[in-house]
Parts: sequence; C-alpha cells; structure tokens
Amino acid sequence: MTLDERIPTLSGAELEILRANAARLRESGAPKQALEAERVLPLIEAELAQRRASAPAPAKKTRAVKAKTPAKAKAPAKAKAKKAKPADADQDADQDDA
Repeated sequence: MTLDERIPTLSGAELEILRANAARLRESGAPKQALEAERVLPLIEAELAQRRASAPAPAKKTRAVKAKTPAKAKAPAKAKAKKAKPADADQDADQDDA
C-alpha cells in the first residue's frame, strides 16, 4: 500500500503528525525526501481540509441550572440549632459533674 493510498485511512492525529514530518523533510531532508514530501503535502492538506469541511459543527455550550435539593434546604436549620446552644451550657454541665 502506497502512502497516497494510506492517507485517507489515517486518523486525524496521524495526519497532523504526517503533515508536520513532511513539512520538516521538505525543509531539511535529503533531496529525495524533500521531493517526496513536496509531492505528498498537498494530498495531506486536501484530506485535512475535506475532514474539516465534513465535520459536524461544534455543539453550543449551555449552562445547566441546578435545582435545590432538600439537603441544602435543611442546612440552615442545623446551623440555627448549633447557634441556639450557648457554649457556657457545656461548661456548666462539666462543672456539675465535678
């Protein structure tokens, strides 16, 4: 299977890696590598462009609204109960035991 035949079967990540490698070889590869890179770069770019065009539009992000739970509604009542109990009452109870 030639590289030309493999391009459509590659994943998006593999295509990006191949494109980066071909661009690098075109600039700094041996003459034979540079020619091959120059030949395949348009094929890679065309495949990437086709995939971008056929990709579904990104979903619009929406914020979810949380409903209040019964546990959250009870939390203030517990806080009031703790506030109602004075700290001195615990000390008085300890002194009575002694």
